[in-house]
Amino acid sequence: MRRKEFIIIHHVGAKTKKASQNYRGNHYDFLILNGKAVQMRDIDRRGAHCLASNMNTKALSISFADNLSLAPPSEADLKEASKKTKELMKKFKIPIQNILGHGEVRFAKTQCPGKYMDMNKFRKSLINTKFYNGSIPCTVINFCKLYPVLKARYTGQSIKNDMFTIQIFNAPEKEKMWIDNKVKELINAKVYWEAK
Repeated sequence: MRRKEFIIIHHVGAKTKKASQNYRGNHYDFLILNGKAVQMRDIDRRGAHCLASNMNTKALSISFADNLSLAPPSEADLKEASKKTKELMKKFKIPIQNILGHGEVRFAKTQCPGKYMDMNKFRKSLINTKFYNGSIPCTVINFCKLYPVLKARYTGQSIKNDMFTIQIFNAPEKEKMWIDNKVKELINAKVYWEAK
C-alpha cells in the first residue's frame, strides 16, 4: 500500500510534442492530456515515477503529456492539473509544501517537469478561498495549531507584488516575526497584522 504524502509533477518529455502526446505507459498515476486528467495506474500500487528520496513509496504522480522543455503547458492542461492536484490534496490531506516538481525532489538529477513549468506559479494556483474554505492555507495550519489564540484568514493575492496575503489576529507579540518568516517561507505570503 503506497503512502500518499507528496504529489510529484512530471512531463513525459519525449523529443517532440506529438511523441509526448502519444505516450501511453503507466509510469504516472495521472496523465494530463488535452485538458483532461486520465488515470493510468492504481494509486495504491507502488509508484514508478521517481526513485529519488524513495518517492515511489510515498508520492502520487501527475504528468503532462507534453515536453515542457520545448514550450509551456496549455492553459487547459494547467487548469486540469491544478484541479486534479487540489482533489488529491484534499482527499489525502497533502500540504502544499509537498507538491513538488520532479527536479525539486532531493537527490533527483533531472530537469523534469521542464524549464517552462513554473512550479512556484503552479503552487500558487492551488491556493484559493474556495478550496481552503476562506481560512489560512493548509501549509500553515500545523504551526497555527500551536497557538490557540491565533486566528487567520486568507485575504487574496496582491496585484502589486504577486504575493498572497494573510490577515492574522491575536498572535503573541513575541512570535510575530517568526510567524511572518514562516508564512513567507511556506507560501510566499505577506502577513497583515490587525487588532480584532
